[in-house]
Amino acid sequence: MNEGITMKYYESSKQKNHVLEIHIADIHFGCVDPATEYNILKEQFLDPISKLDFDILSIDGDIFDRKFMANSDAVYYAIEFVKRCKELCEMKFATLIIIAGTESHDCGQIRIFNEPDDASVDIRIVENAQFIYAQGLRILCLPEEYNKGKDYYENLLYDSGMYDTAFVHGTMVGSVFGANKEDLDSKKYPVFSLQNFTNCKGPIICGHVHKAMCLNGYMYYCSNPVRYKFGEEEEKGFLIVLHDKVMSKHVTNFIPIKSFRYDTIDINTLQYNDPNNIIQYLNELLANGIDNIRIDFSNLNNEVCQKVIEEYYANYKNVSIKRYVNKDPQVNTTEEIKNKYSDLDFLLDPGMDPLSKFVSFINHNKGEEFITVQKLKSILSEVN
Repeated sequence: MNEGITMKYYESSKQKNHVLEIHIADIHFGCVDPATEYNILKEQFLDPISKLDFDILSIDGDIFDRKFMANSDAVYYAIEFVKRCKELCEMKFATLIIIAGTESHDCGQIRIFNEPDDASVDIRIVENAQFIYAQGLRILCLPEEYNKGKDYYENLLYDSGMYDTAFVHGTMVGSVFGANKEDLDSKKYPVFSLQNFTNCKGPIICGHVHKAMCLNGYMYYCSNPVRYKFGEEEEKGFLIVLHDKVMSKHVTNFIPIKSFRYDTIDINTLQYNDPNNIIQYLNELLANGIDNIRIDFSNLNNEVCQKVIEEYYANYKNVSIKRYVNKDPQVNTTEEIKNKYSDLDFLLDPGMDPLSKFVSFINHNKGEEFITVQKLKSILSEVN
């Protein structure tokens, strides 16, 4: 893929047969300081795309990291971001598409961006699977829905005729570990395969998996734009698609976004085992652009060295430890527990009231919107 955002073929995007699409996904407002994230997106996404004559701007799910109070910074900056997207679409006579993401992240909150009386911009809020028509394209939009069943999807995928492209928030075969086969009957989220899109004439653009990739030549993940945890050391950014709707051809360009560094350092790969030298080396990394370091002790057979380093960094919030010294398979390390239950961070959110936390926990376990706060209040009132 070419670097930069000044590729010559963009000049033809407003020709009759071409549609220029901008795709971003998995923004997760609230996972890091919202003001900082907004500024990164403004400088490296909003400002650069303002120079392009695009036709469609699609946010392919997970604008939010979890449910937030309406007066939170996460909601404020998410609204500011979408407001700026609307302004750009109005200037370009483009369509803004916002697709619902994972329920435990977006939590039904994307409807706050829908302003029925605002006719200045063509905006589509997509919370259920459907076809939409925009910029001369017939687009299949697939938000992440749960326990819908095979018939629900097959009606859209096979029985509704040909379409030009698909915008999806979901899981494709081969996109993540364990997604080895198609499963449209899943009790949680469906797993799609390329064979499900035989009626699609163009590319399938996806959000949900935080890694830019192309599967089978037609299915693309546009990554998340801002790195916010370990295990995501690969480049983050957004995707540009030039779509020839007549010839059913497309060209893509992944545009990297620089944000926070989360680097895992395998101590065993260093040429010296003296803890003072290792500490000096790690401190130099922290002083030269790496925001967060995870020290991997899994291959280090020097418990004294490990203990010295752990004690030194015990109070460093931006340094964590990845260790495997525990011999009891039933006992997890702090880091393993943190990674395993990262989707339950909302339980520690001081901005959420207890009822909202309880409802979010139930819905998270069910993999769907099993109950709402209002429904729970109604049940409790009947009990009282």
